[in-house]
Amino acid sequence: MVGKFRLGLNVMVPLAVAMSCCVPLLPAAAAGTLPVLGTDAESLRQYDATVDDAARPLHWNLNFMKYDQSLNTKMFDGLVQRGVTHIVVTVGLENSLADIASGKLDGDLKKLSAAMFQWQQTNPRVQLIVRPFHEMNGDWYPWGFKNGHNGNSIAEFNPAWRHVRAVMRGGFPELAFMWCANVHQGDNFAAFYPGNDQVEYLSVDGYNHSTSHGGWTTMQQIFHDSLVALRATPGIDRNKPLVIAETATTEPDAAAAAAGHSKAEWFGPSHGNMGWWLHNEAPRLGVSTVLYFNYPDLYTGKPPSPEAYRNDYLIFDPQLPNAPESRATFRASVRDLS
Repeated sequence: MVGKFRLGLNVMVPLAVAMSCCVPLLPAAAAGTLPVLGTDAESLRQYDATVDDAARPLHWNLNFMKYDQSLNTKMFDGLVQRGVTHIVVTVGLENSLADIASGKLDGDLKKLSAAMFQWQQTNPRVQLIVRPFHEMNGDWYPWGFKNGHNGNSIAEFNPAWRHVRAVMRGGFPELAFMWCANVHQGDNFAAFYPGNDQVEYLSVDGYNHSTSHGGWTTMQQIFHDSLVALRATPGIDRNKPLVIAETATTEPDAAAAAAGHSKAEWFGPSHGNMGWWLHNEAPRLGVSTVLYFNYPDLYTGKPPSPEAYRNDYLIFDPQLPNAPESRATFRASVRDLS
């Protein structure tokens, strides 16, 4: 997500146009299957609130941590008790790609992977997945390479990824890795995909940032072009699970509200919106899992000031008069997901 921890080169225009009008065929096992629903909660209280908002169990959760922090095993234990089967750990590496590849973080990464391995041994029915370098094709994190951010180059990404994987798998040989790009950053995925032997899960992040960025974008507008490009990229195994690791919508900005847009609309079943997308385009593209970022504030995760209540991702914000409609629409759209 841009701003919380917070694609490289442009695809050739003829290829982009061709891919925007058709969705490539997928293996029979992926096509037509509704995605699993999960969330990105940083506490059990937040997870429970999202379960309540969705009115259904959630079997995936994504957690954020810095590379030198201790693993939140207390929360993980609580998630297991609640029926979570997949826990994704986003590791904020907080350094340039060159520093990471040089081994500067190796000591802390070894400690982290050892802690993950130890916890996994006592919870064999839950899969731990690590997500390093998320949104690497942007310019808002220290490891991002867009526009030469922080001195990084796109050519440095794959060596840095391979280094981190080798270090962490040294202490946890079966540790699964999730590769996660941000949408609409050029979609030249082949240039920074480290290889099918390096990745267990593919994923992307994308939001409707109406209040902070202006405009209004449906779920289809957010994900369609980038996912079609990803599926069409030579060398990327289309049988790998595809996850929407972060998505959400703010309230509409003034112009979008004047045009009749609302959070309830974004969650709803009309063409392009979440309910339609989860039941139509997500199955066609083989999206296996969608995680909704049910945060109370756009960047900090802390309760916003009263004047900022239109600037959040909450499914149900009791400060807003249309909150019950938003939650009811969300529940209807996810009722039959896994």
